Amino acid sequence: MTPTKLEAKLQGQSAIARKVYAAVPMQSAWNVADIVGAMRRATRTSVDHRTVIGCLIALKSAGIVSESQAGMFKRVEVKEMAIENPKREVVDSAPVGMPAPPLDPRPIDVIAKIASGLVSVSAQIRELATELEDAWLLIEDGIAAQDANLDKLKQLQSILKSLT
Repeated sequence: MTPTKLEAKLQGQSAIARKVYAAVPMQSAWNVADIVGAMRRATRTSVDHRTVIGCLIALKSAGIVSESQAGMFKRVEVKEMAIENPKREVVDSAPVGMPAPPLDPRPIDVIAKIASGLVSVSAQIRELATELEDAWLLIEDGIAAQDANLDKLKQLQSILKSLT
């Protein structure tokens, strides 16, 4: 896989999947628990085991990560391809003094440009969705903490009522 293909495939992944990819080793295959541990050390936050598995499956289906054995993951090798660009001699067929006709873009180039724009928009949407999910989890944790405090308050009220 070339670095440009890798970058394009990573841009199509969610932010959390890119973080999981950063924790996957290049040389040896690791199991999910090791990858979760590496993510915990790198980001200093806990990541759900099932989320990491889902991201690894998505990365595997994109061809970015390989599963050498069942449950053992490592990055796909990235190789630089040496492509020589032969120098082409441009021959101007227009007569002297006449401007050259404008070059029309090929339809495949137009489609490629639109596709790359869609990939970047898709990556932004996925990143926003991840941020939204993180915010939702923070709110959910706050609500759970408030519920726990409310239960403690009700217990305290019942104890105070029983004392009077």
